[in-house]
Amino acid sequence: MSAGWESLASTRMLDIRCAVCGHPLRDALSAEVALGPDCRAKYGYDAVQVTSEGRAEANKLIYLIADRREGPSVREACSRLVELGFTRLAARIFERIVRVVVERGENQRLLVRVSRPYAVGHHDAFAGIPGRVRDHQERVDVLPGSSFDALWRVLQELYPGERVALPGGEVQSIPYLPVQDGGGDVGF
Repeated sequence: MSAGWESLASTRMLDIRCAVCGHPLRDALSAEVALGPDCRAKYGYDAVQVTSEGRAEANKLIYLIADRREGPSVREACSRLVELGFTRLAARIFERIVRVVVERGENQRLLVRVSRPYAVGHHDAFAGIPGRVRDHQERVDVLPGSSFDALWRVLQELYPGERVALPGGEVQSIPYLPVQDGGGDVGF
């Protein structure tokens, strides 16, 4: 039985992954655009009518997203992809790399969307934030604007290391909670 394309020398040499599904890419076109052939077809990359300059810009944006995966440039790059006509592709990339989205709603309330599957304890932890209301139809938790610190603690407890899109447009990793020194030895 052969090892498969994931272990080929060409795949290891390029070490570039698809911005949509995360699989390693091994052909030149896929590496250039940071999208594998299946994802290009599924999300309409080849069907978008755009100038050669627009497609070159889209290639650079997708490559930037696949490389960085966080920071304000990721959301800006996804927005620019939408402007260029790559709406489905931009939505899928953003959905894949961002687990939590926090937006500002009416009256400065926080709208929090978390991709499934939810962490164990998700519903109880969010229910413990004062003033929280769950909009089941929209699948969003609505919080008072003043509860950002409480929300951040919940995200650190439940989703450390995951990416979050913040209201200002920045994408960053949720930090891990600091380790509390209990003063005793840890037995293994």
